[in-house]
Amino acid sequence: MSATEATIPASATDLDIDLIPSSDATRWKPYWPEVEYTNYAANIYANNPYKPQYACPAAAAPMQTWARDQLKTYLNSLTTDGGTYHDNGMMWGTRWASSGGIFGANNPDTYNTMPVKKYIIFMTDGQFDTGYERLYSSYGVERLDARVTPGGTSSNEDDQLARHKRRFDLLCSRAKSMGYSVWVIGFATTLDASLTNCASTASQASTSADQAALMAKFVEIGKNIGALRLTQ
Repeated sequence: MSATEATIPASATDLDIDLIPSSDATRWKPYWPEVEYTNYAANIYANNPYKPQYACPAAAAPMQTWARDQLKTYLNSLTTDGGTYHDNGMMWGTRWASSGGIFGANNPDTYNTMPVKKYIIFMTDGQFDTGYERLYSSYGVERLDARVTPGGTSSNEDDQLARHKRRFDLLCSRAKSMGYSVWVIGFATTLDASLTNCASTASQASTSADQAALMAKFVEIGKNIGALRLTQ
């Protein structure tokens, strides 16, 4: 899809939140870093300059009730590496809690006859960084695999970034149209217009400079969510 699309096109099946893949065209491609190489020197690893940077994220935890120590153990098991794909985060966050799609059975629309209100807290510690030619991501090495851009001389790093930002904008709009209340937090980083506009209201977009400020923000969000639950 282009960087100027007004809506998510039908051909962008990876952005269809409730799609349950049923064909080779709609299934996600495997992530296989052992066989992924560039045809130019990426210069990430001294022992193999043709190997792009890669990182396999930890599996997301299912929706469940957490004990404090259990949650702490899980969070401490997570490590950060790779680029910063805001559109990937919004896509999977929205899909994870949707009442349709591949996780739909875990996400009822009502609980004890009460409607379920859904929230996304989108937190980032960095600006969009899609690693055009040096990073192997869920979209391959973008300069070579061209899964988001046309590839070849028709694309470059700026074009790729603009396309991913547009995907993020459209996913934010999609999440809000599905009834999610979206909060956006920039941790030790600034928010650009795309991130600010992703939040459901201007007051739901903010930055936190350090751990204390971040904890205070989550307490504030929790109080807002609790108040909304009591008035339903």
